[in-house]
Amino acid sequence: MRRPLILGVVSILVALLPFIVPLIDGPIANLNHCVLNEGGVNTCVMMDIDFGETLYVMVMSFWFFYISAPIGAVGFLISVFWFLAILVTKWWHR
Repeated sequence: MRRPLILGVVSILVALLPFIVPLIDGPIANLNHCVLNEGGVNTCVMMDIDFGETLYVMVMSFWFFYISAPIGAVGFLISVFWFLAILVTKWWHR
């Protein structure tokens, strides 16, 4: 009973991870008065290190949603059917 639940949670995390990363970079850029856009890399110096390229990669990671959402949806559906199959077999054999 635990394995379908773990698969469902992991599938949801895989599907939502590209949404979480871009939510983090916006506040980081705003706190340091940096410009953040999808058009290119801008300089963003924090603690004498330029994090502009790192923040740009974080912004563009949203596009991985087109890959991770279908994978997460399929994994979640498999976990739901797996869980239902376990319930039916337990009900059938009682």
